[in-house]
Amino acid sequence: MNAMKEKHKLFKRCMASTCLLLILGFTQALSQQTLASAGGNATGNLGSAGYSFGQVFYSIHSKPEGSITEGLQQPFEISIVAGMNESGEISMDYEAYPNPVTCLLVLRVDRTATRHLAYQLLDISGRLLKSKKITCTECMIPMEQYESGIYFLNLISGDKRVKIFKIIKN
Repeated sequence: MNAMKEKHKLFKRCMASTCLLLILGFTQALSQQTLASAGGNATGNLGSAGYSFGQVFYSIHSKPEGSITEGLQQPFEISIVAGMNESGEISMDYEAYPNPVTCLLVLRVDRTATRHLAYQLLDISGRLLKSKKITCTECMIPMEQYESGIYFLNLISGDKRVKIFKIIKN
């Protein structure tokens, strides 16, 4: 009779352990999913991208060198403002990133373009917030003191605007 009770206890322990492992396995399998209201995949001639709408959970990690947002896809936008690019092609002589920015904006300039070059940071109403001469190929522009919104970064060579970037501050 005792042997039967011991087998029954052992069976209960095995069942409890198996159930616990199954529950942990299912929660691990579901942990990589998001709660999104809609989404899908988009494909075109240049590649494909996944997208979602209504994602609830994400986290932002910021350091002085830059920031990253986990759980969201960040767009890289190249926009030409006010018809400043006369050739009609996208020029990568000048880059401003990350965009959207939270604390530190990086302005990268081609080596040959650094002579007589300066930048101006303007708010959406056109008010000059900061102006500085560019002396190297990579400038760090602190943005944490500014409110969230849209800003314009003008690149000036002499008295001529060379490029305008639309910057989004989160």
